[in-house]
Order: sequence, then structure tokens, then C-alpha cells
Amino acid sequence: MPYTSNYFKGEVQLDCYNARKKKVDQSDFGLCMMIGLVLPYGVNSTYAATDGSQVVISQVYGGGGNLNAVLKNDFIELYNPTDTTIDITGWRVRYAASSGTISETSGSTALTGTIKAKGYYLIQEAAGTGGTASLPAPDKIGTIAMGGTGGKVDLVRGTGGSVEVLDFVAYATSNTTAAIRKAAPGAHPDSRGFDSNSDSDFRVDTPDPRNSSYVVRAAAVTAAPAPNAWPAGTLSVSLESATAGSTVYASVNGAEYAQYSSPLTIQVPSTIRAYAARRITRTATYQPLITRYSRRRMLPRRERPRMAGTC
Repeated sequence: MPYTSNYFKGEVQLDCYNARKKKVDQSDFGLCMMIGLVLPYGVNSTYAATDGSQVVISQVYGGGGNLNAVLKNDFIELYNPTDTTIDITGWRVRYAASSGTISETSGSTALTGTIKAKGYYLIQEAAGTGGTASLPAPDKIGTIAMGGTGGKVDLVRGTGGSVEVLDFVAYATSNTTAAIRKAAPGAHPDSRGFDSNSDSDFRVDTPDPRNSSYVVRAAAVTAAPAPNAWPAGTLSVSLESATAGSTVYASVNGAEYAQYSSPLTIQVPSTIRAYAARRITRTATYQPLITRYSRRRMLPRRERPRMAGTC
């Protein structure tokens, strides 16, 4: 049973054999103009590669540094859903307001370098005057001032009359929310590669920027029996990760990932995909505020000192 690592955040693909059988096989251009259109919070992703063969815009956030924002900067995040490192040197991300038209002069950031297989690429854009937190180390820095409540972003390569649009996202969010692409069916649920060319590709949630260094802190999943030690007949496959406190999830023959709790019984040629993830728990510490008051009178209920703090 060979193991083919996907080099993807602790995930490993296991091609399962039954000793008496053969291995099973593994598994027009549209543009939405939104001039004058007011959207509720949401996203309209109009086109990209629905077969998962191309880099996609995986997150858009335009509220950086605005009122109530935590992050200081706007940003655009890219994700490579393929199994191959992709060179994006010479590509660009471009932006326009919700009522505008994207063009070479509407605002763009030139990209360089590569995006590793199943990896991310973080593009930091303009900062506002507020916010308290910086982005993770960006892979590229631009100066586009994006709209906090909406706008349009595309990913292109080529210049002049040969510009090829690889992905396009129109978003309507807020200063405290971002448009985040969902995981593709059957893919690692923590990934961001779902691409059906519709608004259902995204969710609106708290900004969660990822750069090229993003990894899941859990070791790859291993299986028992060991490779090339498969007995004939029904097979019981055990999965585990060496990372303490991690949880293993598995998908058999393309089914949805489910938490692994006991050995898998395999009776026909099957493909098992599995990954491990570890939840990180943060503990908040509260410091009391000390309020002085007279010993002679009891304060009204609304004036009594309270415990307060920040986490």
C-alpha cells in the first residue's frame, strides 16, 4: 500500500489495495457587472477554474483600519488547490469599487514568486487609521485602498490586449467581516478551494488571513497495516497521528470527511484520505479594576464596582 503525501497540512492520501483485486482508480467566459447594484453581505464569484486546476482568490477583506476593525490593513488572499507549485510572477490582482469597472488603472498589485501546492499567498494592501493588529507576514505588499463594505477583485495574467482573467470576486462585507472561500467537497475542510462560480463558494466571517507559511500543527496521518503488508480478504485499517491532542479525520472513496474513532473495515478496493488537526485553545486573563468608594454608604446597584478586562 503506497502512501502518496499531498504535502498538505498534515494530510496523507492512502491508496488501499485488496491483495486479491486490482487497485481502484482514483479518483465561455462570463462577467457579472454590478454597476449601481447594492448587495446584502455576501459574495458573487463569477468565474474561475471549477475543476480545481488553478489558483483562486480565497479571501478578500477591505475593512482594515476602519471603524471597529481589529486588523490594520486590507488584504487579498490566494490559494493553490492543485498538487503542483505554481509560479505567479507577472500576475496581478486588481480592484475596483462596487460601482466601478476593473481596469489596468483602477488599482493593481503585481505579484512575484510561487504558491506551493495546497498553499496560500497573502497580499497586504492599504492601511486605515485604526485597527490594533498587523497581518501575518505578507508575501506581497500593495497599496490598494479597498472598500470596507464592498468592491470587486480579480486575478489576472498577461498585459495589454492579452489579459487573462483567472478569477473574479465581487464582495459585500463590513469593516469586521471578510469574504472567505469554502472548502471544496471531499477536500480538507480547512482548505479554501471550493469553486462553482457562484456566491455559494464563499462565506462571510471574521477575517482569517493566511500566508505562505500557514500550516496545521499536526503530524501526517499514518496507517496500519504498514505499506506492502496487506493480508488477503477483509482489511481493518487503523489511522493515527503522532501529534498529541490531534484529531484524525478520514474520507473513504470520496465521501465527506468524518472524525475517525475506530479502525476502518475495507472489503473492496478503496481510497482513503485522512488528515490530523489540533485545536489550539487560548486562555483569556481578566484583571479586575479597583474602584474606591465610601465606607459609610452603600452605592446604588448601578454604581457598584464591576469586574472588567480584556482578552
